[in-house]
This record gives sequence, C-alpha cells and structure tokens, in this order.
Amino acid sequence: MWLEPIVSNLGTVLNQLRNGEFVCVRDTIDDVYVNVVTALNSAANLHVPRSTKNFCKFWWDEEVKQLKEESVESNNMWKTAGKPRHGPIFDRRQRCRARYRRRVRDMEKSSLTSYTNDLHECLLKKNGPTFWWCWKSKFESRTSTCVEVDGSVDSYVIVNKFANHFSSAYTSNSPIRAAGLYADYISMRKNYQGLPLTVDFNVELVSNVIAKLKRGKAADLDNLTAEHLIHSHPILSVILCKLFNLILISGYVPTGFGYSYTVPICKLQDSRVKSVKTRAVERLIFLIALIARLIILIAR
Repeated sequence: MWLEPIVSNLGTVLNQLRNGEFVCVRDTIDDVYVNVVTALNSAANLHVPRSTKNFCKFWWDEEVKQLKEESVESNNMWKTAGKPRHGPIFDRRQRCRARYRRRVRDMEKSSLTSYTNDLHECLLKKNGPTFWWCWKSKFESRTSTCVEVDGSVDSYVIVNKFANHFSSAYTSNSPIRAAGLYADYISMRKNYQGLPLTVDFNVELVSNVIAKLKRGKAADLDNLTAEHLIHSHPILSVILCKLFNLILISGYVPTGFGYSYTVPICKLQDSRVKSVKTRAVERLIFLIALIARLIILIAR
C-alpha cells in the first residue's frame, strides 16, 4: 500500500530522463529514500510485535520445550472435554502444568547460580601468568600515568602540539613539486570524461543480494535492519532496482547515505559505569569457582 506509489513515481522519472526531459533528480532520489524508510518503519511498528528485555531465554532447552507442548496439549484436551474439575483428564492437565512450571523455575535458578562446563575448561587451561593477566585486565582498574606531553600539561597546548605534529607529517617535502603536480591534475581534470557505465541493476540481482544479508545485526540511524528488507514485500526489490539505476544515471546519491556514527567501545578498566560493589562481587564469584575447581582436582 505504501510502496506502490513509489514504484510508479520512479518509473515516471526514469522515462522522463530517457526521453531527455528536465527532472529534478536530486529531490526525487531524496524523497524516494525518505518514503521507503518511513514505509518500512511504519509497517514494522504496526505488524511486528516488540519483545521486552530478556525475552530470549538462553537456558531454554528441548526438555522445557517438550514439557510446554505436553502442557498445551493437555490443556486443549481439557477444554475439549468441557473443562471438568475432576477425573483423569483434569489430573493429567494439572500434572503437566506443574512439571512445566517447576522445570522453568529450576532452570531460571540454575542459570543464576551455576557455572557452565565451558567456564570450568577455561579455568583448567589457564596457566599462572595468563590467568592473572586476565584477572588484572578484568578487575583492576589502571589509570593513565601520562600527565604531560612534550613538557606541557595544559590540554589546549597539547592539542595544538598534536595538530602541528600531524600537519607537518603530511606536508610535502618539496612545495614546488607539489604545486606542479596539482597543476597537472587540474589540466587533466578539464578533459576527463570517465568510463561509460555498463552496470545495470535488475530485480533479480537486488533480490539475491537482499536474501544474502546477515541477520541479527544492529540497526542503522534510520532504525532499519536487514530483517526489514528480507521480510518486506517483493515490490521493494523493484523500488531499489529503479532507485539504483536512477543514482547511476544522475550521479547523485541520497543524503541519508552520507550519515553515519561511530560508537567507541572502551575497555572494562576505563569504564566509569561499573560500580565497586559489582567488581567485588565478580571477583568473589571467580575466586569461589577457582577454589572449587582446585578442590576437585586435589580430590582426584
């Protein structure tokens, strides 16, 4: 419903360009990009349920799944029988529900108090220096000891020194030679025509690329993921095909393609969020696990 007008608009613009008519291509490309993003987000908000935090339970296994299926089956049978309050059907429903709920509670508790075999194997394989190196990297915060740069402690002076250093590093050794090369570049640029574009996007190519996108990745600035493209209507491949051909013809890309952001990932010892209490608890847990493992090895 929201994508059909975009297809017709793109087809009209492409036909006008091929016929030599004047079209404001930049506004058309930007409008198509904004409309596609808005349509995908609107459709996702209306038809895709949102999951809460901790929705995916990592401790869920086949046994819990089987118990859930038995509970659902016994409950449906109980409803079909008229919801009796006693008898074998009622007793089976109660037993299945109780087993399923008890298993879920046990798995939730064990996920918080037990260690996996992978952690035990990691502890076994670590030698002394490597283990304590990992320990210090996790729990001991190390502050930077650098308080001055080239004899200066003022941040403004240090920034200027860094700027001057990198500016001199990228300065040409011969200004005369650099000016000559720049003049040659300007003279050659006047007659540069570029190679003819032989790439022509088609719907099959776009559809294959969308199908091969990796799922489970973070969303972009427009809050779109690969799942939005994969699970959208097939008409989206037609729209993207026409849009890419229009970009090649005009040589203009949407403004949204130039937006990006960088997320710096700091190390644990540089994090200001982690409290001292949390560090102490994690240190105690690691010590308990290590001692328990050593006791087991000695007992053997």
